[in-house]
Amino acid sequence: MWLFIWLALTRGARRYDFFIGFPIAFFTTVSLRFIVAFFSEQTEKYLNKRSESQQLLRPVKKPTNPARQKRHRKQRRNVKSIETEDTTPTGWGTLLYASTRKVILTVILLVLILFWLPPANPEFRNLIQRSILVTKEIRTAIPGHDTPQGLAMSNTFKWLKTEHAEKEKPIVAAGWSYGSALNVLGDVKTIIDQDHFIQHWIHLYSRHVFCALSEREALEFLYTHDATYVMLTESEVLHPISTSTIGSNEKNDRKFEMEILDTRIPIEHSAKYRMLPSYENASVTSIDIDFTAPVTVTAKLNGRSVKLPYVAFFAERKIKNEYNQNQNGGILHHFDELTEKDHIYYIPPHGWNSLAVKLFFRETKSRHFIPIYPQKDFSQGKVKLWKIHYPKDMKKNPSLLVEKQ
Repeated sequence: MWLFIWLALTRGARRYDFFIGFPIAFFTTVSLRFIVAFFSEQTEKYLNKRSESQQLLRPVKKPTNPARQKRHRKQRRNVKSIETEDTTPTGWGTLLYASTRKVILTVILLVLILFWLPPANPEFRNLIQRSILVTKEIRTAIPGHDTPQGLAMSNTFKWLKTEHAEKEKPIVAAGWSYGSALNVLGDVKTIIDQDHFIQHWIHLYSRHVFCALSEREALEFLYTHDATYVMLTESEVLHPISTSTIGSNEKNDRKFEMEILDTRIPIEHSAKYRMLPSYENASVTSIDIDFTAPVTVTAKLNGRSVKLPYVAFFAERKIKNEYNQNQNGGILHHFDELTEKDHIYYIPPHGWNSLAVKLFFRETKSRHFIPIYPQKDFSQGKVKLWKIHYPKDMKKNPSLLVEKQ
């Protein structure tokens, strides 16, 4: 019944479908126990009948000695008295054998469940393969300590918890996936997290904060929700396709992604390189980068040759050449510490001018978003916090508190 209730509840809600995992696991265990008990019982009955048949078919030699004949007749008279008794063997060896039989049968059934693949679908992954994929690639531990961002996030949570230990809990505006970790490990409040039921707020945060095209737009949402800080991570800003899609309307007006340019062709007798996109139908045809200081970028965009602003993030330094021209997007040159490779991305205009990119990568100075953590080497931070300073004329907007669109 529990399984059917959750199946009914999750039919129209995508984010709660993982709740059916528990009832499925529970009823799978119950089913396995029933199957193992049934087949063990049938096997034991079969073995007992076979043992009895062998004993009945075994030839009985009559003793020739008179004393032995008398003892044999006495044993035969006692057969009827012991037929009604429980003759099931109860020794340790028999019990161990029965237990071993159940364990072997359970292991066989588990192997079939975990490794079975439907023959009609060769691309389908079995349960073991999907579990490894989820734990290693799709869902990693938060905050985790095996990556630079995981360590930075753990330190951020510790700072928040320590900084506000004796104060009222602040409200942190952050991505939905970090909400519960902030609640538990950072001991702060959040606007959206995995435990709240107002799904529409995830869209509102993604649209009016992460993808906000003006500070005023973001400040209005944050003020309405009494936010104290904004938190952004390198991974979510570097891979914005999911958040920007959630924050867009039905026409995907704010959807954007980092378009990587991975083909590098050196131009002879110069410090210039021509970069080409990694896939067809990209927004930019090619870019020419002159690494002679100051770095300049010329791009072929929609059949036009335009100059683009350039921002580079390396291990210990940042290079920036903004041009004050942002209507065509910009170039991000990023060094990945895990792979020890640098990547060049083209960011389209609505992505380049989004609040997330402006704060995290472009580090646009603002009177309202003040860098607060990390307190040292803020530019190199993998997880960054900004303290919000609201204008005096800011007012709350009730439309940003609605629960449904």
